Amino acid sequence: ELAAASGLSKYQLLRRFEASYGLPPHRWLLQRRVEVARGLIGGGASIVDAAAISGFADQSHLTRHFTKQLGFTPGAWRHAMLQ
Repeated sequence: ELAAASGLSKYQLLRRFEASYGLPPHRWLLQRRVEVARGLIGGGASIVDAAAISGFADQSHLTRHFTKQLGFTPGAWRHAMLQ
């Protein structure tokens, strides 16, 4: 829908998005969701609640992407923040 509204093919839109933001749209979205979850966890939310609120399917889905993006699990990050 966005490609049609902008008058571009979906492939042109994907290439321009990546050129502008440095990531394809889905990776950008996952990165943003991890950032939101990190803020929620830092604010005292449980990891399960942070996963649900930030749009992940479940805690393991969040943990997989959190670890991939930041290099440690949400629990390890929370523990380090409390030290």
